Amino acid sequence: MELVENPGLRGRIGVFKDRADAGRQLVELMVPWTAPQAVVLGIPAGGLPVAEVVASRLGLALDVAVVSKITLPWNTEAGYGAVAFDGTVRLNQGLVQEARLDDEIVTAGIAGTRAKVERRLFALRGERSGPPVAGRPVGLVDDGLASGYTMGVAVAA
Repeated sequence: MELVENPGLRGRIGVFKDRADAGRQLVELMVPWTAPQAVVLGIPAGGLPVAEVVASRLGLALDVAVVSKITLPWNTEAGYGAVAFDGTVRLNQGLVQEARLDDEIVTAGIAGTRAKVERRLFALRGERSGPPVAGRPVGLVDDGLASGYTMGVAVAA
C-alpha cells in the first residue's frame, strides 16, 4: 500500500474550490502511479465525486467502496469505528473506552451502520457485484480523512 499525498496540504482547510477541483489536483499526484488495469474506488458520499474526476481524467474504471463510520450516539459527525461493504468492522477501542460505550451501544452502532452500508451499496450498485481487484492497482478516494478509520476499513475490505 502506498499513500499518495501532497504534504503541503496537511492541516490546511479550504484548499480546494470544490470536489471536482480536489479530483483534478489528485490526478496530478496519481499520474506516476497509474496503470491501465487500475481501478478507482470512491468512498461515498463525498469521495465519489472526487473519484469520478480522477477515473475520468486518467481513463480508469470507476466503482464504489461503500464504507461508513460508526457514529457516537450523541454526535453523528464523530465516529468510533467503521463498517465496510464486505462486513469488515474496525473499532477505535481507545475511544470506545474513553466514551464509556457499553457493549449494547457498540453492537447497536455496528448493526445500524451495517444496515446503512447495505442500503447505500444497493442504491449505488443494485445487484451488480464490485469489480475484480485482485492483482490490480486500486486507488481509494475519499473527500477527506479525520481519524483514518474509514479509509483503513476500506483498505482492509
